[in-house]
Amino acid sequence: MKSIRMQGKNVEDAVSAAVSALGVSREAVDVQVIDEGGGGVLGFGGKSAEVEVSLKISEQVLAQQVLQEILDRMGFVTLVDLVEVLPESIKLEIRGEELAPIIGKNGATLDYLQYLMTTIVSRRSGRRVRVQVEAAAYRERQVQRIENMARRAADDAMRDAHEITLPPMSAAERRLVHMAVQDYDGVTSFSRGEGKERFVVIVPAPRNA
Repeated sequence: MKSIRMQGKNVEDAVSAAVSALGVSREAVDVQVIDEGGGGVLGFGGKSAEVEVSLKISEQVLAQQVLQEILDRMGFVTLVDLVEVLPESIKLEIRGEELAPIIGKNGATLDYLQYLMTTIVSRRSGRRVRVQVEAAAYRERQVQRIENMARRAADDAMRDAHEITLPPMSAAERRLVHMAVQDYDGVTSFSRGEGKERFVVIVPAPRNA
Protein backbone atom coordinates (compact mmCIF):
# COMPACT_ATOMS: atom_id res chain seq x y z
CA MET A 1 0.00 0.00 0.00
CA LYS A 2 1.56 3.31 -1.09
CA SER A 3 2.21 5.80 1.69
CA ILE A 4 4.14 9.01 2.20
CA ARG A 5 5.37 11.00 5.18
CA MET A 6 5.07 14.76 5.08
CA GLN A 7 5.74 17.71 7.35
CA GLY A 8 3.93 21.02 7.59
CA LYS A 9 3.23 24.01 9.82
CA ASN A 10 0.33 22.01 11.29
CA VAL A 11 -1.38 18.65 10.74
CA GLU A 12 -3.80 19.87 8.07
CA ASP A 13 -1.01 21.61 6.18
CA ALA A 14 1.06 18.41 6.22
CA VAL A 15 -1.95 16.33 5.08
CA SER A 16 -2.71 18.74 2.24
CA ALA A 17 0.89 18.54 1.06
CA ALA A 18 0.88 14.72 1.19
CA VAL A 19 -2.42 14.46 -0.68
CA SER A 20 -1.10 16.82 -3.35
CA ALA A 21 2.09 14.75 -3.69
CA LEU A 22 0.07 11.55 -4.10
CA GLY A 23 -2.27 13.20 -6.60
CA VAL A 24 -5.46 11.97 -4.92
CA SER A 25 -8.39 13.42 -2.99
CA ARG A 26 -8.53 13.72 0.81
CA GLU A 27 -11.23 11.03 0.93
CA ALA A 28 -8.92 8.51 -0.77
CA VAL A 29 -6.36 8.38 2.05
CA ASP A 30 -5.91 7.33 5.66
CA VAL A 31 -3.96 9.68 7.90
CA GLN A 32 -1.73 8.78 10.83
CA VAL A 33 -0.42 11.70 12.86
CA ILE A 34 3.24 11.13 13.74
CA ASP A 35 3.79 14.46 15.47
CA GLU A 36 1.28 17.26 15.97
CA GLY A 37 4.10 19.80 16.12
CA GLY A 38 3.95 23.05 18.06
CA GLY A 39 4.03 26.78 17.51
CA GLY A 40 6.89 27.58 19.88
CA VAL A 41 7.06 30.96 21.63
CA LEU A 42 6.45 34.21 19.70
CA GLY A 43 6.93 32.30 16.49
CA PHE A 44 10.32 30.93 17.45
CA GLY A 45 11.29 27.35 18.26
CA GLY A 46 8.24 25.90 16.58
CA LYS A 47 8.18 22.23 15.60
CA SER A 48 6.72 21.02 12.32
CA ALA A 49 3.80 18.61 12.33
CA GLU A 50 4.43 15.24 10.66
CA VAL A 51 1.92 12.80 9.22
CA GLU A 52 1.94 9.52 7.34
CA VAL A 53 -0.67 9.40 4.61
CA SER A 54 -1.60 6.06 3.00
CA LEU A 55 -3.81 5.29 0.05
CA LYS A 56 -6.96 3.50 1.13
CA ILE A 57 -7.53 0.07 -0.34
CA SER A 58 -10.91 -1.38 -1.22
CA GLU A 59 -12.70 -3.71 1.18
CA GLN A 60 -12.31 -6.66 -1.18
CA VAL A 61 -8.56 -6.14 -1.62
CA LEU A 62 -8.20 -5.70 2.14
CA ALA A 63 -10.03 -8.97 2.77
CA GLN A 64 -7.98 -10.86 0.19
CA GLN A 65 -4.65 -9.52 1.47
CA VAL A 66 -5.41 -10.09 5.15
CA LEU A 67 -6.62 -13.68 4.64
CA GLN A 68 -3.58 -14.46 2.49
CA GLU A 69 -1.28 -13.09 5.19
CA ILE A 70 -3.02 -15.16 7.89
CA LEU A 71 -2.68 -18.37 5.89
CA ASP A 72 0.95 -17.62 5.03
CA ARG A 73 1.79 -17.10 8.70
CA MET A 74 0.04 -20.37 9.55
CA GLY A 75 2.40 -22.12 7.14
CA PHE A 76 -0.14 -23.06 4.46
CA VAL A 77 0.83 -22.95 0.78
CA THR A 78 -2.32 -21.42 -0.66
CA LEU A 79 -3.68 -18.70 -2.90
CA VAL A 80 -6.71 -16.58 -2.00
CA ASP A 81 -8.96 -15.66 -4.92
CA LEU A 82 -11.59 -12.93 -4.93
CA VAL A 83 -14.73 -14.65 -6.23
CA GLU A 84 -17.60 -12.21 -5.75
CA VAL A 85 -18.22 -8.69 -4.47
CA LEU A 86 -21.70 -7.53 -3.47
CA PRO A 87 -22.74 -4.33 -1.65
CA GLU A 88 -22.83 -6.08 1.74
CA SER A 89 -20.61 -9.11 1.23
CA ILE A 90 -17.37 -10.40 -0.22
CA LYS A 91 -16.66 -14.00 -1.22
CA LEU A 92 -13.12 -15.40 -1.11
CA GLU A 93 -11.91 -18.85 -2.15
CA ILE A 94 -8.80 -20.58 -0.82
CA ARG A 95 -6.93 -22.71 -3.36
CA GLY A 96 -4.19 -25.20 -2.56
CA GLU A 97 -3.19 -28.85 -2.32
CA GLU A 98 -3.87 -29.65 1.35
CA LEU A 99 -7.03 -27.81 2.39
CA ALA A 100 -8.44 -30.27 4.95
CA PRO A 101 -6.67 -28.59 7.93
CA ILE A 102 -7.98 -25.21 6.77
CA ILE A 103 -11.52 -26.55 6.58
CA GLY A 104 -11.28 -28.33 9.94
CA LYS A 105 -13.70 -30.76 11.53
CA ASN A 106 -17.22 -30.00 10.32
CA GLY A 107 -15.87 -26.81 8.79
CA ALA A 108 -14.96 -25.33 12.19
CA THR A 109 -11.65 -23.77 11.09
CA LEU A 110 -13.21 -22.36 7.92
CA ASP A 111 -16.04 -20.89 10.01
CA TYR A 112 -13.53 -19.26 12.36
CA LEU A 113 -11.59 -17.74 9.44
CA GLN A 114 -14.85 -16.43 8.03
CA TYR A 115 -15.81 -14.89 11.38
CA LEU A 116 -12.33 -13.39 11.79
CA MET A 117 -12.32 -11.87 8.30
CA THR A 118 -15.82 -10.43 8.72
CA THR A 119 -14.74 -8.83 12.01
CA ILE A 120 -11.50 -7.37 10.62
CA VAL A 121 -12.96 -5.97 7.40
CA SER A 122 -16.08 -4.59 9.11
CA ARG A 123 -14.00 -2.88 11.79
CA ARG A 124 -11.61 -1.29 9.32
CA SER A 125 -14.42 -0.29 6.95
CA GLY A 126 -16.63 1.17 9.65
CA ARG A 127 -19.63 -0.80 8.41
CA ARG A 128 -20.90 -4.37 8.42
CA VAL A 129 -19.34 -6.40 5.61
CA ARG A 130 -19.89 -10.16 5.55
CA VAL A 131 -16.85 -12.04 4.25
CA GLN A 132 -17.59 -15.56 3.01
CA VAL A 133 -14.62 -17.93 2.92
CA GLU A 134 -14.74 -21.09 0.81
CA ALA A 135 -12.22 -23.91 0.31
CA ALA A 136 -12.47 -26.99 -1.93
CA ALA A 137 -16.16 -26.22 -2.53
CA TYR A 138 -16.81 -27.31 1.07
CA ARG A 139 -19.73 -24.95 1.70
CA GLU A 140 -21.32 -25.79 -1.62
CA ARG A 141 -21.13 -29.50 -0.81
CA GLN A 142 -22.52 -28.84 2.67
CA VAL A 143 -25.51 -27.00 1.22
CA GLN A 144 -26.22 -29.90 -1.12
CA ARG A 145 -25.85 -32.43 1.71
CA ILE A 146 -28.26 -30.58 4.02
CA GLU A 147 -30.81 -29.96 1.28
CA ASN A 148 -30.71 -33.65 0.31
CA MET A 149 -31.12 -34.65 3.97
CA ALA A 150 -34.13 -32.34 4.29
CA ARG A 151 -35.79 -33.74 1.18
CA ARG A 152 -35.27 -37.34 2.28
CA ALA A 153 -36.72 -36.50 5.69
CA ALA A 154 -39.70 -34.78 4.07
CA ASP A 155 -40.33 -37.82 1.86
CA ASP A 156 -40.16 -40.13 4.90
CA ALA A 157 -42.49 -37.92 6.93
CA MET A 158 -45.08 -37.89 4.12
CA ARG A 159 -44.76 -41.61 3.41
CA ASP A 160 -44.87 -42.83 7.02
CA ALA A 161 -47.10 -40.04 8.39
CA HIS A 162 -44.86 -39.31 11.39
CA GLU A 163 -42.43 -36.62 12.42
CA ILE A 164 -38.72 -36.79 11.55
CA THR A 165 -36.11 -35.26 13.85
CA LEU A 166 -32.87 -34.06 12.27
CA PRO A 167 -29.50 -33.70 14.07
CA PRO A 168 -28.61 -30.40 15.79
CA MET A 169 -27.55 -27.75 13.28
CA SER A 170 -26.40 -24.16 13.11
CA ALA A 171 -28.90 -21.40 12.39
CA ALA A 172 -27.72 -21.17 8.76
CA GLU A 173 -28.11 -24.93 8.28
CA ARG A 174 -31.59 -24.91 9.83
CA ARG A 175 -32.63 -22.17 7.40
CA LEU A 176 -31.55 -24.40 4.51
CA VAL A 177 -33.74 -27.21 5.85
CA HIS A 178 -36.79 -24.95 6.27
CA MET A 179 -36.35 -23.57 2.75
CA ALA A 180 -36.05 -27.05 1.24
CA VAL A 181 -39.16 -28.26 3.08
CA GLN A 182 -41.18 -25.33 1.74
CA ASP A 183 -41.20 -27.10 -1.64
CA TYR A 184 -43.39 -29.84 -0.13
CA ASP A 185 -47.14 -29.33 0.31
CA GLY A 186 -47.52 -32.35 2.57
CA VAL A 187 -45.08 -31.43 5.36
CA THR A 188 -44.05 -28.53 7.55
CA SER A 189 -41.02 -27.87 9.74
CA PHE A 190 -40.10 -26.08 12.94
CA SER A 191 -37.09 -25.79 15.24
CA ARG A 192 -36.82 -27.17 18.75
CA GLY A 193 -34.16 -27.10 21.46
CA GLU A 194 -31.71 -24.44 22.65
CA GLY A 195 -28.25 -23.25 21.64
CA LYS A 196 -26.00 -25.80 19.98
CA GLU A 197 -28.61 -28.52 20.57
CA ARG A 198 -31.29 -26.76 18.52
CA PHE A 199 -32.62 -28.97 15.71
CA VAL A 200 -35.33 -29.16 13.06
CA VAL A 201 -38.42 -31.35 13.23
CA ILE A 202 -40.27 -32.20 10.01
CA VAL A 203 -43.89 -33.26 10.43
CA PRO A 204 -46.75 -34.16 8.08
CA ALA A 205 -48.99 -31.16 7.45
CA PRO A 206 -52.54 -31.42 8.85
CA ARG A 207 -54.95 -32.78 6.27
CA ASN A 208 -58.19 -31.02 5.54
CA ALA A 209 -61.22 -32.95 6.64
